[in-house]
Amino acid sequence: MTKFIQEIDFYKNGLEYYGLYRIAKNKKDLELPVYYYPNVKKGLSFIPGVAQFKKQEKTKGIIFLGGEISLLTGLVVSQVLYSNYDYDYNYYIQTSDLKNAEISRYNRDNADVVRASCLIGAVGLYAYNIIDGLLIKGKPQYATRKLRFYPNLAFNNFGISVSFSL
Repeated sequence: MTKFIQEIDFYKNGLEYYGLYRIAKNKKDLELPVYYYPNVKKGLSFIPGVAQFKKQEKTKGIIFLGGEISLLTGLVVSQVLYSNYDYDYNYYIQTSDLKNAEISRYNRDNADVVRASCLIGAVGLYAYNIIDGLLIKGKPQYATRKLRFYPNLAFNNFGISVSFSL
């Protein structure tokens, strides 16, 4: 059986030689490069954007991290505004200032809607971050095989040992 071997990449780094090869039965199968998808540790998926950075998807990682930060900031700010408007509303009701009480109630209700929207958005984005980190493959990278040469020196002999890993 004839096998075709294609050298895709070969370089030296210190004493280590790295090579990327493809072995195929047909010559036409050698046209596409060899890819692999990096494995992401499951714990990294629970931190927004970290799994995407690990999978070489920097844009997605920035979107997830920035989106979570902005939505959580909006959640905190809208909660503070809600508390302030609620305090003002209760104060104006006690002082029988119905015009300002109505304005404070309207602003309080708007802050409540913004707070709920930020909470739903943050939970949804976080859930999508976990799904994307665990299930969706990242950008493919070239598979590499390592060929290493080590000097070997003993009492009666010397030489070079070769290590090859897939």
